[in-house]
Amino acid sequence: MLDILFACALLASGTTANKILLQHMPVPFFVAIRMLLSGGFLFLGIFKKSEHLRFSYIKQDWVKLLLITCCTTFIPSLFKAYALQHMPLQKASLLASFDPFVAALYGYILCNEQLGFQKLLGMFIGFAGIVLLLFSSSAPENMFEAYGIISWPELAAVGAVFISRYGWILVAQMITQNRYDTYEINSIMMIAGALLSFIMCGYYGCLSFDFLIHLPVSLWAVLLYTVLIGNICGYTLWSSLFKKYTISFMSLTGFSISIFAALYGYLLFSEPLTFYFICSATITFIGLLIFYHKENKNIKK
Repeated sequence: MLDILFACALLASGTTANKILLQHMPVPFFVAIRMLLSGGFLFLGIFKKSEHLRFSYIKQDWVKLLLITCCTTFIPSLFKAYALQHMPLQKASLLASFDPFVAALYGYILCNEQLGFQKLLGMFIGFAGIVLLLFSSSAPENMFEAYGIISWPELAAVGAVFISRYGWILVAQMITQNRYDTYEINSIMMIAGALLSFIMCGYYGCLSFDFLIHLPVSLWAVLLYTVLIGNICGYTLWSSLFKKYTISFMSLTGFSISIFAALYGYLLFSEPLTFYFICSATITFIGLLIFYHKENKNIKK
């Protein structure tokens, strides 16, 4: 159990480091640099042993890989970074925690998977918790109001979950077909996502490597931390835990990422633990418990 909490703390610390960097970098440039470094380290680590990281092999799947990149590392990363830049850390993290409900919804729509009463009830309660969170707002969010109670940063955070989950369904298909393993396709997605982000930077005029040259040493340390510790180490440790624990248990305990993020936000950014956040987190977690109750019961048997 402590290993899961440690992994959650690492992942939440990576998100916290990202928020620090986004106070000093444009969103597209931040995504480009982060993806390039993460994908580059991963690519160099596996290139010699991989038979699939060759242009002649990758070009056979370039259309699907481009779609996967857009749906996993490019568009969701831009949306998440934009949301994180303009809303409290605790709120951005909690809005991402309803991913299991979105995955179940896609399973029902795309794969004809059945949803029993308990799962539907859990999804309803979980979504109710997220809707409650959308009623809360902070000063930066009020500047980006979109429709009534919801702001553009909130829409971006929610949209990132839906787009990213569809992308990971496509990734799962590629891995199931034995086209690539997890590390290979992750390195491809990250590098391709970085290239698309650099193109976007050029289009919007925020591509400046002079910025990196004059970047303070402290921010370079934060950048390396989010790449090496928050991304590579955190996600590698998280992935390895699936060999030890069930998916349902991992999804439940993974909820603590938002709790760690709230703690970091309170300590580093003086973000208050609001009434809306506490209520929303409680309701969402109850929804997750109900959602996974049947699976946990079957596992015990």
